[in-house]
Amino acid sequence: MTGIMRPEMGISSIQRLLTGRSDVDLLLWGAVFLSILTAIVWVLRYEKRRFQSLGKGRSWLWLRLLYLPFAALTALVVVVPARLVSGPEALAVFYIGLLTVGPLSWFGLHWLAGVLVSPRLTRAESNGIALIGLGIVIGPLLVINGLQGPVFIASHQLNERMMARAERVPLGHVAQPLQRFRLGDAGEIFTQSLNAPAGLRVERVDAAAGGEWFDTRNSMHPTFCRQGDDLHLVWPVGARPPALRIYWHDERGGRRQAEFRADVTKAYSLPAQAFQIGWRIDGIDLPAPLSRYSIQLAWPPQAGRLYYRTLDNLQAGENFEENCMMPGYRRVAWRDEGPIAGVILRFHPPAPAQAWQYEALRPSPSTSEGGPAR
Repeated sequence: MTGIMRPEMGISSIQRLLTGRSDVDLLLWGAVFLSILTAIVWVLRYEKRRFQSLGKGRSWLWLRLLYLPFAALTALVVVVPARLVSGPEALAVFYIGLLTVGPLSWFGLHWLAGVLVSPRLTRAESNGIALIGLGIVIGPLLVINGLQGPVFIASHQLNERMMARAERVPLGHVAQPLQRFRLGDAGEIFTQSLNAPAGLRVERVDAAAGGEWFDTRNSMHPTFCRQGDDLHLVWPVGARPPALRIYWHDERGGRRQAEFRADVTKAYSLPAQAFQIGWRIDGIDLPAPLSRYSIQLAWPPQAGRLYYRTLDNLQAGENFEENCMMPGYRRVAWRDEGPIAGVILRFHPPAPAQAWQYEALRPSPSTSEGGPAR
């Protein structure tokens, strides 16, 4: 399959989610947040007028000004005990505090403040202010959670309608000649680059999988990568080349689209070049651009073993949209990490073919350039 959805986890995934939002998506969520803010303002104004009619507007204002300090104190009495406990018990302590100490602190602080202000608030009035304060936090969270699906569907439908109206024209990129590489005894791959002329700006790239087209934003696509507005494709020899539908804007304005699948009629007659990696002290040079999602790197061995890791954690200056490892790849923290000691490339041809990988090791008197991973 051309794309593999990745779980949205951690700070890196939040970055990917935010950078992948379309204009329609941002517009719809902007309308949701504006509606929530309007509702909160209306509730506060209604509450204020009600207390003013009782002659207690000043008392209400004091409790509302203490909203954030009370929230901070309540959070402390819930979180601090949980932080003092280690292991799985910490989660249990947190939930017990959230359901017991938290409400007691929140409503107790409002009751105490209501007693101290002048004119004095009744217990019911203090509890009402505390309850509405909780609703101002919990209500929007419930609304946002409940609207995730509907907003996604509406955004997707509107986006697809806009994209479908894009003018169909010949490919705007310049397709470079195919290259064929031999990765030791592990297998062979084809690569091809699509270079964007000056003024062309790629808006979106769809890929075909299972007879359907899907937007590759927020997904892992190891068969191609993007660097700026250039696209770089790679696929194992024997597999079908990736099919792409590219949307772009150029200097003439307007949105355009074109489909591309590499012409492999003469590709199998190409001589296979050795996949030679250039090893530098601060990085590596691949003979062709590859997707970061198909690459793992290892550094000097610890306890006699190489430990490989993926490139999901971005370096300074990297982003999820530009996801190629280009020739001249450099590690920002190479002085702390040391020189790259090994590279694994993973390829996933369509079933029934088996996934395979190639491992290359930094040359030394006791290791070779590379070979099939063990």
